[in-house]
Formats: sequence, structure tokens, C-alpha cells
Amino acid sequence: GRVIGFTLLVTMSSAISAIIDPGYSAWHSTFLPNEIRADYFTLSSGINSFLTQGIVLVLSLITDSFAGSPQQLVIITGFRYAALVVGILHVVALAIPKEYEYVRSKSKIKISDIFTLPFQNKKFLLTVLLVAFYYIGSSLTNASINIFLLQDVGISYSEINLINAVLKKHSWFKTFAFVMFLQGPTYLMYAFVTPENYTWLWFGIRLLQHVLGVAANTVLASMLYVNLPKQDQTNYISFYNIFVHTSIFLSMMLGTFFLSGMDGNVLNIFNFEMAGVPILLAVTGIAQIIAGGLFLKFNKTLIPDDI
Repeated sequence: GRVIGFTLLVTMSSAISAIIDPGYSAWHSTFLPNEIRADYFTLSSGINSFLTQGIVLVLSLITDSFAGSPQQLVIITGFRYAALVVGILHVVALAIPKEYEYVRSKSKIKISDIFTLPFQNKKFLLTVLLVAFYYIGSSLTNASINIFLLQDVGISYSEINLINAVLKKHSWFKTFAFVMFLQGPTYLMYAFVTPENYTWLWFGIRLLQHVLGVAANTVLASMLYVNLPKQDQTNYISFYNIFVHTSIFLSMMLGTFFLSGMDGNVLNIFNFEMAGVPILLAVTGIAQIIAGGLFLKFNKTLIPDDI
């Protein structure tokens, strides 16, 4: 019953976000012209990462200190209520900027425009497809990586969030391609983390991934706006969000089905026994390198006309 209830709540939350978030993006896009976009996303993601991961680290230490105690659930529940208050304040802050008039190509609004208008803009559509491909390859272990680190490798919550807190922090397409060429191999190395080597290998990999993540997150946050038309922005943003989130969902489902099919078995690769999650990490690394090649290949095609 709890699983069903939790699933319904998450589904409702995602559905509400899918309706509201495109409106916020179209509302605030006026304040993000191309010349300041990179600086904005770099600065905001850095501040967000510092505050978020710092808070998560402290809460993780507190939670770990109550391990095995009935009070641990009470503490976690209290943190969630505090998060609700912060979420409400977040919505209030989003409503502060002035809301300008939206440019539309049609006087009558149709839901179907979300799925038809983007197909009339080839650059925007191809941008969406490339970003979706990246997320399909990069989200395979989203549902399982922490379980793997906690149970199989033996890393604690505090250690996971400590490294996350350390650094989470040409053209958009070419920049992202180079980042993928560097980040993809780190996931291949990630696949070889074991209880014997995690103290140096895992720490080094995660540190490097966070350094590269500064550039990757900045570019990904900007991708929506690179070829976003001036008209009908809410429709285009809705299409982008639906496509990206569907890609993440499908990727996580593929990862889950693969782990279910492995059923705890391992593959012997060059005398190294790899379980399901390490195999998915290796696939993620290969997919990111391929994504880098695709972004580089279509770089000239997708450069906005006004640049």
C-alpha cells in the first residue's frame, strides 16, 4: 500500500510539474539572453550545488548518527517537512520577476501544438533529440547506483554526499562534445570500482566527474534556449520537457529490466567479474562518448541563425 501510495504521489507531482514548469521557463527566458546565459547557469548551478550538497552532507551525517535507531525515521520525516517549507518559498521566489506578454503564432491555443509545432523547427527538434540521446545513455543507473555503492562497495551516505559536495560544480554543442569525450571514460573506470579500491579510485573518479559536471550542467541547462523560437515558447518548452523526461524514464526502465534479468549474476570480462550496475556504468560511458561524437557532428548544423 505504501509503495502504491508513494507511486501515485510521485506521479501526481511529476504531472503537476510537467504542466507548470514550461510556463516558468517561458516566463523567465526573457531575462536570459545568449550573452549572459552561460554566466548565469554557471553561477546559479555553483551556488545551488554548494548550498544543496552542503545541506545534504550535514543531514547525511545527522541521519547516519541515528543508524539502527527508531529515531532515524523521525529525523528523516522532519527533514522532509522542512523541505516542503523550502519548496513553498521557492515557488514564491519564482513568481517575483515581471511577466511580459508571450508571442504566439496563433490566436487560438491548442494542446496538440505542443507535439506539432516543434516538428516545424528542425534545429530545435534535432537539439531535443541529441539531448534525449544523452539522457537515455546517462540515466541507466539512476535508480541503482546508490544501492550498488552502499551495499556492494560499502560506502556510507556521508561518504557519498561528501564527494558530491566537493565540487558539484566555442559553441554549446562543441563544448558539450568535448566534455562527453572526457566524462565518458570516467564512467568506464567507474565500472571497475570495488571494495578494495574505492577509497582512491571512486574518490578520484567522482572528483573528476564533478569538475566536468560544471561544464556539462551549464551546457545542458542552456540547451533548451539555444534554438528556442521567439514564438510559442510554452509549446516548445513543454515538448522539450516531455521528450527529455520520457527519455530519462525509458533509460531507468531499461536499466531496471537489465538488472532484473541479470538476477545477481556476473559477467567475466578480462578476468574481472562485473555485476549488473558496473556493466550499466560501462554502457553509460560508451553512450556519452557516442553522444559527444553526435554533438560534434551536428555542431555547424545547429548553430543558431542569429549568431
